[in-house]
Amino acid sequence: MTNISIIETFYEGFKLGAKNYFLILVNTLLYIVSSILLGITVVGILALPALLGGYYHFLIQIAKGKHPKFGSIYAKGFQNFGPLLFASIISCLAIVMGLIIFLLPGIYLIIVWSFIFYLIIDQNMNVREAFSRSRSLIHSAGWWKTAGILGLTHLIYIMFEVFAFIPSIGIYIYLMGPVLIYPLVSMVYVVYYLKVIKLYDNSIQRD
Repeated sequence: MTNISIIETFYEGFKLGAKNYFLILVNTLLYIVSSILLGITVVGILALPALLGGYYHFLIQIAKGKHPKFGSIYAKGFQNFGPLLFASIISCLAIVMGLIIFLLPGIYLIIVWSFIFYLIIDQNMNVREAFSRSRSLIHSAGWWKTAGILGLTHLIYIMFEVFAFIPSIGIYIYLMGPVLIYPLVSMVYVVYYLKVIKLYDNSIQRD
């Protein structure tokens, strides 16, 4: 299953982001502020995976053509508080160990487990199923293709660092640019996830 076009994925993601730009921007700012407030306390930090899961669910709803509302980044994530927290702890520990022991295993795990949160909040999978299915989906779609899409999306943000060296206005572009471009870029990987799910399900049906 390799017939997912990177160019089309970016095009569709940007198109969806542009169409829902203001909604995504406002909810992204809500997510950022909520993350900062939760990060102040230890108890709040434990709620961060649930907040992220709810935010991902909001983006997935947009990609599916539904109409989520302003502030709709909380409920679904906190309904899956336990699984998201457990998955976050396991993945973080394993990835950090992989990066420390030998860099490549950590990088490998970052990619193959990149669908875990999506699967928990979108497919209502338990933690074990999400880890296993994420790995299967990534390998089916292509590990290198997935890494390429993730790398390109992050490269877009990194490019704004160049503006930091421009006198006067450069620092404002550096700080505001990633935030303003985020509603477009944020939808790319969500679109990719849904494409992989669709192709995977279709391949099973054909078999």
